[in-house]
Amino acid sequence: MALGLSALAAVIGGGLVARLTNRPFWRGAARQLILGAAAAGITYLIGLAVGGMAA
Repeated sequence: MALGLSALAAVIGGGLVARLTNRPFWRGAARQLILGAAAAGITYLIGLAVGGMAA
């Protein structure tokens, strides 16, 4: 549920920023979603590495 809501917020936020700068809504939305997903993935991988070292 949290992942879905975060993705929705990224799409809406990115799209609105794109519209404010006269760029296509979906292009900005997709960009923000991709960057957010990459950040979440990297954070998850770091957590796995730290958790593996602590065990």
